[in-house]
Amino acid sequence: MKENHNKDNILFYFVLFSFIVSILLGLIILITDFMKGPIPNYLKYGFKTTEVAKIYQKEYVPEIQEYIQTSDLPDVTIKVDHCSYTEYNKAYGVPVYQLDFTYSSQAIDDYYDSAIKSKRGAKKLFNMMLEVHEKKNEYYENRSKIYWFGEPFQSDGRRVSLQDDDFVMELSGNKHKYMIENETDVDRLTIDDKVVYERNKPESSYYNYTPSEPKNYYPNIELPGSSNTYNDGYNSAVDDGDYDHDRYRTDPSYRQGVDDGFDEVDEDY
Repeated sequence: MKENHNKDNILFYFVLFSFIVSILLGLIILITDFMKGPIPNYLKYGFKTTEVAKIYQKEYVPEIQEYIQTSDLPDVTIKVDHCSYTEYNKAYGVPVYQLDFTYSSQAIDDYYDSAIKSKRGAKKLFNMMLEVHEKKNEYYENRSKIYWFGEPFQSDGRRVSLQDDDFVMELSGNKHKYMIENETDVDRLTIDDKVVYERNKPESSYYNYTPSEPKNYYPNIELPGSSNTYNDGYNSAVDDGDYDHDRYRTDPSYRQGVDDGFDEVDEDY
């Protein structure tokens, strides 16, 4: 009885051992065949994304930063936020990586209060950011948004595509986040996800009104006070070219109307 039990144990372990050996041999054969063939591109190049990001940050970002900085925003910085392998370009025989950037500025927070309190201040900040945005687009366009790498990546080189929006730019300050949209039909400035400036462009028909007609509706901006005080301010600026200075200081809705009116006729006050 005991001898039969021992035989059963020996047979069980022999079968188990044979099964494990078969699996190992199969894996060895599979790996050997795999190594003989071409290594998939994502395995060959995908793990180098961190290296690509570091080298790009060090070798190329300083030149871009210097190019897009302006007198109003002289401290704009760029950080390679993310790098991902996208494909292997067979035409050029190189892997392609996609880079995502974060743009920051400490100086931009200096304009926060004026942008929040008046449309004129918001428009001024929009134009400041627009200048940076246009210089950024100009830089990338002149270089076709593609960079070739040689020595840092040895002989096989790298091709990098910049993931960036031609019509939108975000800038992060120390305290607030700013975004401009320079679309075909509208200009827009958003601060901390709240629209503070929005203007329909002349070629757009979205808001059709003449200078003599008050703009009763301004999207995404809540104007304090009644619409009548807003219209009074708007009409005073557009039709009379002047306004009640005391009322401008004390009535936020009237002040907004005056700001909008003078913006429409592009006059200073």
